[in-house]
Amino acid sequence: MNKAIYISNNIDGIFIYTKRNEKYSVILKNVVYIVFSHRIVKYINVDGREDYFYDKMANIEKIIGQLSEDFVRISQSYLIYQKYIVSITGTEISMVNGHAMIISRKYYDKLNDVKENIISFNKRSR
Repeated sequence: MNKAIYISNNIDGIFIYTKRNEKYSVILKNVVYIVFSHRIVKYINVDGREDYFYDKMANIEKIIGQLSEDFVRISQSYLIYQKYIVSITGTEISMVNGHAMIISRKYYDKLNDVKENIISFNKRSR
């Protein structure tokens, strides 16, 4: 079974997971977003690489929250890295890799509270 190994005290924000009895790692600051579907956790890197493993979303969200404050949940299925948001229009978020996601009603208000900070920060850092 493919399970995540949680490195909650890691200052580099490296997330380590096991897949087919081999360990893999991903640097969270390179992850554009994480998508969950039926216990499959898939991440997409800024360079286009992606991988998946199996775990519960609640587990992953908790650990990523301990490793980085820069991820925000926008729906039941998506955790996104704020740094890679290009625009937020209505209920849609566009990411630096060209992917667009819908913000669910449940998470819209929370995201709307930080929307201006995210966009202004990202414009300054590019």
